[in-house]
Amino acid sequence: MKTRLQVVFALLVLAALGQALWQHGHLPATVATHFNGSGQANGWVSRGAHTALHLLTVLFIAALIQGIVTLAPRLPKELINIPHRDYWLAPERAAQVHAWIGGWVLFMGCALMGFFIGLFDLVYRANFMTPSRLDRGVWIYAAGLLVATATMVTALITRFTRKPAA
Repeated sequence: MKTRLQVVFALLVLAALGQALWQHGHLPATVATHFNGSGQANGWVSRGAHTALHLLTVLFIAALIQGIVTLAPRLPKELINIPHRDYWLAPERAAQVHAWIGGWVLFMGCALMGFFIGLFDLVYRANFMTPSRLDRGVWIYAAGLLVATATMVTALITRFTRKPAA
């Protein structure tokens, strides 16, 4: 499962990077990048600054997610805050628990990357409207990310708070 999620996450990162590079050549010289609650543009930057923000956002998320997946199993168990830590991170269960947590983190990374791909697409399309206006689809993306986060937190709590058999 973790390997499939790593492939999906890597493909989403590549798609987001490709999106940034493709959009760069098609955006106007000044890009609307900030929008008020009703979707009206109220902040602009240069095309280069927008592309840099897009690329840095994608690379930061990719590095953060991959860093957590890579480093978490190497951390001393005292630095991992889960209920019943001594039980779950006992030598006979630690590898399975770290794999589960790694998959959990990768799933969150996929949700975040999907959210930002959608968000940057909405910003791109908003720049071809007069006046620049962010589509209400942003609320659908935000709700989707919120649901994914709530589902994942529930899965984490459910998995690790149950009392281990004595």
